[in-house]
Amino acid sequence: MILSVHDRPTLTLLEKKMVFHHVNTGGILAFPTDTVYGIGTKAGIDLSVRRMVQLKNRDRCKPFILLGSSISQFLPYVAFPSLLEHPLLQKHWPGPLTAVLPFQKSSGLFIGAENPETIGVRIPNHSLLLDLLSFLGFPLLTTSANPSGSFPLNKGEAIQEWFISATSEKAFILDTGSGESIPSTVVRLTDGEQVEILREGKLTKETIYQS
Repeated sequence: MILSVHDRPTLTLLEKKMVFHHVNTGGILAFPTDTVYGIGTKAGIDLSVRRMVQLKNRDRCKPFILLGSSISQFLPYVAFPSLLEHPLLQKHWPGPLTAVLPFQKSSGLFIGAENPETIGVRIPNHSLLLDLLSFLGFPLLTTSANPSGSFPLNKGEAIQEWFISATSEKAFILDTGSGESIPSTVVRLTDGEQVEILREGKLTKETIYQS
């Protein structure tokens, strides 16, 4: 189903309960962010994560990232939690910045790749999505809404066509009418607090290095 959320700051309580049931039982959700449209499922449901790998036709060495509403939602999955207090994240979260941090392997979380050393995390600056993530009470394991190697899809109808062609099933889509085309900027942080830019996106290199 496609649920129109154009120009809406939040979902209704009923809609949030519908989304909660969908992802809590292993469903995949498509949703707008402050960057490109994403797809995601509840972190910890391995079968759903593997469905996303197949849907994306994705390299199995490439993990998905966590989207959450607060730093506390990431704590179980980061090996050095103090990195979540890094000044760069304090300045740009919520926002279009993904932080790649050492992964807490003992968490047992499957993030779409085997034996990952790192995990990407982000708090998006999108009022509807932030409110939804807060309501869910858990982070979503996510990726961009497009087949690997293709441009991000930025309309609900296009995402629905992709889902149907890849799975013969309809997706649950939160549709704003059109989405952004520029992804988040990705940086790697280590326990030495060094910053390495892995991908320049909505935040420029100059902005990052001036932080």
